Order: sequence, then C-alpha cells, then structure tokens
Amino acid sequence: MQGGRQFFVNGQPFLVRGGGWASDLFLRTDLRKIEDQLKLTKAMGMNTIRLEGKPENDELYDMADRMGIMLLTGWECCSKWESYDTFTAEDNRVAGESAESEARRIRNHPSMIGFLIGSDFAPPATQEKIYLDALKRAEWNLPVISSAKALASPQLGSPGMKMEGPYWWVPPNYWYNKQKGGASGFASEIGPGPTIPELDSIRKFLPPNEIDALRDYNAKHYHLAPSDTFSKLSFWGTALDGRYGKPTSTEDLVRKAQLANYEVNRAQLEAFGRNWSDADKPSTGVIYWMLNSAWPTLYWNLIDHNLATGGSYFGAKTALRPLHVQYSYDDNSLAVVNTGLRDAPGLTVQATVFNLDGTQKADVSQPVTAKANASVRAGTLPKPNGLSSTYFVRLLLKDASGNVVDRNVYWLSTKADKLNYAGSTWYHTPQTEYADLKGLNNLPQGSVSVMVTGNKVTITNNGDKVAFFVRASLRAGAGGPEVQPTTWSDNYVTLWPGESTTLTADYRVADLGGKPAHVQVSGHNVPKVEIPVSTTQSR
Repeated sequence: MQGGRQFFVNGQPFLVRGGGWASDLFLRTDLRKIEDQLKLTKAMGMNTIRLEGKPENDELYDMADRMGIMLLTGWECCSKWESYDTFTAEDNRVAGESAESEARRIRNHPSMIGFLIGSDFAPPATQEKIYLDALKRAEWNLPVISSAKALASPQLGSPGMKMEGPYWWVPPNYWYNKQKGGASGFASEIGPGPTIPELDSIRKFLPPNEIDALRDYNAKHYHLAPSDTFSKLSFWGTALDGRYGKPTSTEDLVRKAQLANYEVNRAQLEAFGRNWSDADKPSTGVIYWMLNSAWPTLYWNLIDHNLATGGSYFGAKTALRPLHVQYSYDDNSLAVVNTGLRDAPGLTVQATVFNLDGTQKADVSQPVTAKANASVRAGTLPKPNGLSSTYFVRLLLKDASGNVVDRNVYWLSTKADKLNYAGSTWYHTPQTEYADLKGLNNLPQGSVSVMVTGNKVTITNNGDKVAFFVRASLRAGAGGPEVQPTTWSDNYVTLWPGESTTLTADYRVADLGGKPAHVQVSGHNVPKVEIPVSTTQSR
C-alpha cells in the first residue's frame, strides 16, 4: 500500500477513520459520560478511537467491544515515556512491567487493533527490546507500531504512519493534496484546529466578556491552549473574515464558525474516504485530532466537554455515512464511498448546481455501482456559465427505485482557496487566497414548517427560497437550556422549496429535569421557531 499502514478486521481491509480520545482532565471516572461519548462517536460513524497514554477504565473497552468501535492504544508523547536518554535501570524496569500489564489487561478485547510503543518519537534499540519482550510475555498478538510519526525503530522498522500536521486551520481543499497531511497513507493525528461550539455550550464555561473577546483574533484565550502556538484564533479568524466576511456580532461569529467547521471537517474525512481506492498513494487511515475534550475548550474536538454536537460533528457525520456521495475540491469529481462489504448496484448520482438566488444552473445524473469496501468516481460536477460567486451544489444518491439513500449539500465559490505549502510548519499551512462565500450573508429569508411527534422532527421548506443550514435542538421547557447529550440523526440541513426531511432525536427523558420537551429550529436565513413536542407550527 505504498508505505501506508493497512489494518484488516475479520480478514477485510479496514479504512480507519477515527478520532483521538481525551480522558477527563482530572482522570475522574464517569462511566455514563464515557458511554455517552462512545454512543455519539458510533452515531457519527467513526470506526476507531486512538488512546494515547491514558488508556482509560476497563469499562471503555467493554463498551467499544459491544459498539463495534476499534481501539488503537499506545504511549503518550511529550512526557517521560519518550525521554529515552533519561531512562535509568529503574525506568526500564517500570517501562517493561507497564507494557506487560497493560497488554495483559486489554489483549483479549476484539476492539483492539494495535499498540503504539512510540508517539512523536520511536524508541531506540534498548527500549524497543524491553517493550517487545514485555508484549511477547503478555502474549500480545496484534500489530506493534514503532511510532505515530514516520520514524522507524531497529526491529519494527517503519510504522507506516505520518504526523505532518495540520493541527490548526486549513481550508477544505487542503485535504485533497497528497503532500503533508493530505489524504494519502495513514495520518495518525491531524485536524483543522479551532472548534467553536454553539452559544448554548460556550455560555456554560465562558462569561459574556470572554465570549465577546472571541472576535479579537489576536487576543490570547485561556480555553484555547496554554502554548503560544495555539492560544489565539489568528489563522482561523483571518480565514473566517476572508471567506465568510467579518462577523458583525458574537452571534454572527458563532453562526459562521459552524459553517466553517462543518465544511472543513466534512472535507477531511471525505478526502480520506475518496482516496481509499486510489492506485497512487491510497489513503489507509486518519485519526482526527481530537474526538472529545478533557475540559471545556474552543479547539480540537468533535464532541465538546458538555457533550454538545455542533457544525464540526455534523460535518464529520455527513462524511462518514456508510453509503455516501461526495464532491472533490481538487478535481471537481464526484465519488461514492461504500464502507459496506457488498456491492451496491443500480445507483444514480444526481448533481444539481444552483445560483445563490435559487436559480438552477445545471442538473446531471450518472449511473454508478458502489463497490464493496471501496470508493468509485461518478463523473464530474458541471461548471455552467453565469454562476454567482457563491453557489450551491446538491448531490443525491438514489437507488434503482429512485429513493434517495444519501444527500449532501455544498456551498462553493468560483474563487478557490489557495495555500502556500512551501511555508508550512509542523502545525499549519499558510493560506494566501480565500474562497468567496460572502454571498451567504445576503440570502433572502427562508421559511420552514416544523412538525414534532415523539422524537421525530419533520422540517419542510414551505417558502419559495432556499432554507440554508437549518438546525434543530432539544430544549428542557419553553426557552429552556439545550438538552445534552442528544443524538440527532442529522442536522444543519439545507432544503429547497417543497423539500422535507425528518430528523430523529434520541435523549434521556430524565435529562429534561421534569420539564416538557421543546424543539427549537433555526437556520442561517430562517428565523427561530420553538414548539412543544407533538404539535405543529409554521413560521
């Protein structure tokens, strides 16, 4: 596989699309929260979790076994574990006994796929032998990997993994270039950095003055990271202004953040899915950095500390659907990714291009068979003349009976994002030009009707304009706090006139605190409406 590590599960090639796990900051054990996070992970479609240095309670492994989530474990970077030149005889003894005891503890879990004996470094001969001998005594029979970085150790050789960044903002088209962290080989930890939650979640850990300060991209933020490298929103904020227009308020910043987070996280995971079957430098795995948060943060998570799921989560969830149609930012091609183990014949990809005002500019269809456990190309997106600088693309994947089995909506620009790869650092690739998505600020007001019955929310565009990026949230009582965790089947949906979609929401009734359930629905250009469960209201 051209140097990329390839895992197999039950004899089948396995494309790893997972996330890095963060234990609680104080290592407190909360089994319900661990289970909630794993359920959200499973619902998102992620198939793997990487555990680095904090291997968690036994119950996590039991839960992962039951849910079918694979686990990749190993030692932690940036710590004593990798300060090999300081190891004493006692350190070597502890290292060996730690490896043996840990391997014995987890070796029989079917969710395990490997053990990383290095993270940012590979152990030298002495420590490598200690670890390998210890794992042999423990009868460990799964892959042992020298490093999460492209660093070989004397006996194991190359790990088949890369760790070339980014860890901070990049635009969606970054992921399709096969250099650096782009979609080739196995990327052990990469992601686009800042993850701004919705305001409901932010207000739980930031006071109003600090929330407003998010608009100052050069200010240091305690809830970003303690290091100077990741303490400011600078790169991310500059790109947000350049692509979507400078936010006019804190609410506008958070709204635009969901758009930016959705599109870039979708692109990262879609790119690795598309390149899964490429003959030239195929992708074999990617670990999104990170899956969850050890404490309330504004960066590196798909599931935030409050178990909230915003644009980042649902962008990833869209990309990870088991039978999925998607657009390629690099060559304008369309692709269908099938993670099932059977071919899916008789499918049709329908691609429709709309101007910002809703005018249909092109509509094409392409028959396709989605190969089992693979990706296939399905033609290219048309480029009609007279496109508005910001425009929409709707992709529908239909079965032989014409039923829609997958739906994906993009907001694109006639102007491409451009990157300076020569100026890349270990955590960032500079952006030199920005896509023009500012037209979204001028969308005419849309209108939707909402029907809620039980845990099902049906949203219908009953107007004559596009209803863009419409989000549903569950509330404890009228105007009450958002209920977390809530597992939504989909969210941030875009509907054209006459279109309808039904979302499902799974939650614990006890989390309502005795208050009646309400559903709040709003969108980028759709006013907020809130209704009690089992009633109908239009606005």
